[in-house]
Amino acid sequence: GSLFPVGTTTVCYQAKDSCGNTASCCFEVFVREEQACDVKTIGCMKWELLDITRSASSLNLNYRIRVTNTCANKMIYTAIQIPDGMVAVEPANNSVFTTNNGRDYDVRNPNYSPFYSIRFKSKADSIANGQSDIFEYTLPPQINPAYIHVNARLYPQIFYEAHLNTFNCPIQIVQDKPQNREDFSQSSNLRVFPNPTSGALYADLSDWQGEQLKVQILNSQGQQVQLLTMQAGDAPQSVELPEGLSAGLYFLEVFRENGEKQAVRFVVQR
Repeated sequence: GSLFPVGTTTVCYQAKDSCGNTASCCFEVFVREEQACDVKTIGCMKWELLDITRSASSLNLNYRIRVTNTCANKMIYTAIQIPDGMVAVEPANNSVFTTNNGRDYDVRNPNYSPFYSIRFKSKADSIANGQSDIFEYTLPPQINPAYIHVNARLYPQIFYEAHLNTFNCPIQIVQDKPQNREDFSQSSNLRVFPNPTSGALYADLSDWQGEQLKVQILNSQGQQVQLLTMQAGDAPQSVELPEGLSAGLYFLEVFRENGEKQAVRFVVQR
């Protein structure tokens, strides 16, 4: 599958039974564009600072900036200022950054021209005619600039630049995404049901009977939505989910007192 684009998408499906009877249905999915905490439009270029998040473990700061090009000329690169002498934690220098829309950009970290920055240079196809890409980078915890100088070069030699303010962006603390989620879900003795669930969730914690466990639930972005302490028993136990939990993919992680962790995926349907 793939993500729905911003706007309205019509989805149709058809069901057929063993007798050959068919029935079809169509519905519309509306995806609202993510709101930014600061926006700067210069000519046909627009930069939007979407959010700033801090890792709960490393305290590093992650920035997400959406760049939109309404010109017919394709964008060759965009450069985003980082403090002089610093190197962004991610993405790595000379790596390839793939955006939310699947376009690839070569990373220079740090980049020295036209100013000290991290640069994302298109490898092939780039944005034009109203297209957007979201760029992400991570800075060390002690770095929190008041503004971000941004720049873009369009084909062949057209330049635009702006300054994004960060003081309108509250910094949200996020939990690190669980590692090796596929391994956890396949090899773990941890089981949850029903899966998918419409609200009630039970976990089989019998392998740790008698132990006190910490149970946390993360959403697909790695953000903690629930934290519980449970005494493992020999029968499946109810796991309290937050009220109004939206539909989507979630991860249930169980931590033993010795630090061992196991995790499993589950889906909420509404």
